[in-house]
Amino acid sequence: ACQIIGRWATLLLAPFPLVAATWGNYLELDSLFYSEAVPIHGLLNDWDGENRVGEHAVSLIHVESGVSTENWQLGLFYRNEYHLRFTPETARFYQDKQLGVPSVSGKIYQLGLHGIQYEVTGLRAGFQFPLNEFFDLTIRGDYLEGQSLRLLDLQASGNLATLSSWRDIHDLQFQQSYSGQDALLDKLGVPEGRQSDGIGYALGLGLSYDQGLLSFQADVDNWLGRIYWDQALKTTLEMQDGTHGTWFPVFPDYGRLGRLTQQLPIEVKIAGQWQTTLDWALTVRTRITKGHQFNWLGVEWNRDSAIRLRGELEPIAKAVGINFEMPWGEIGVSSDNINWRDAHYLALQAQFQFYW
Repeated sequence: ACQIIGRWATLLLAPFPLVAATWGNYLELDSLFYSEAVPIHGLLNDWDGENRVGEHAVSLIHVESGVSTENWQLGLFYRNEYHLRFTPETARFYQDKQLGVPSVSGKIYQLGLHGIQYEVTGLRAGFQFPLNEFFDLTIRGDYLEGQSLRLLDLQASGNLATLSSWRDIHDLQFQQSYSGQDALLDKLGVPEGRQSDGIGYALGLGLSYDQGLLSFQADVDNWLGRIYWDQALKTTLEMQDGTHGTWFPVFPDYGRLGRLTQQLPIEVKIAGQWQTTLDWALTVRTRITKGHQFNWLGVEWNRDSAIRLRGELEPIAKAVGINFEMPWGEIGVSSDNINWRDAHYLALQAQFQFYW
């Protein structure tokens, strides 16, 4: 029996060097802000700024720190996600109201908006083992504790042009219940954020390939992921017919708290590199998160494989990125505008590793 147990232990632990392992601390930051309709700064400040055609806004912030070896990883993290999907007419209606633009008499507005924002802290454990000479597989597991959750669904149509006091009625109804942290969600009926308790899990997979001149890395986060909320706040909006052809916003379940099972959005990251010469390489990256896909093409210069400098271009968001990598870590920043107040796309990534 001892021989059988010993053989199984040898097979299971063979990929993981338990002796003379190199331990270290790591710190990671991954942030992404994207707004199609108005600049990011305007999205957070009463929808201020030029309103171009768009239907989505997203904000992702992930901070993680922990310890790791060549094969193992154990860390604590904080994550805040915000996704907003709306019709172009909803954006135009809201901005016209904010700027006081006179409404066209009798105009029928088609309003549609879906928003979700959640905040979690968690514990992550992961390990990597080789599949063969070129491929490595990584498995990650997360334990999640939810801090807050906000949901909003709005589907309505009606003649709001003659209702000149709509904002006054709205403010009177909710002046005790909401703050102006997020312009569009708050003005359309999401109350002030409340603490919600949730517990969940998430599983992630990673696959890497390195053949020397050609390499790639693929990661899938939240491949399986759920958060079970005990006190989730949901808000829906209906339009009811009023006098003189006007419509009034009504929130039938305003402030309703209840249990909710949230399925986490799958996020995919793929990065590839082709070493064309000793010092130069071509790179490609793709990031997919909740209906958004960003594709990057880049050129990388490296010196003795210790210092790397990469420039990238994302044609859809019209963003440019720069990434600087050294043996102890890397920093990357990308944007579609030099002036951050006018940027529709802004991202910052940093990773640092210190070995003992």
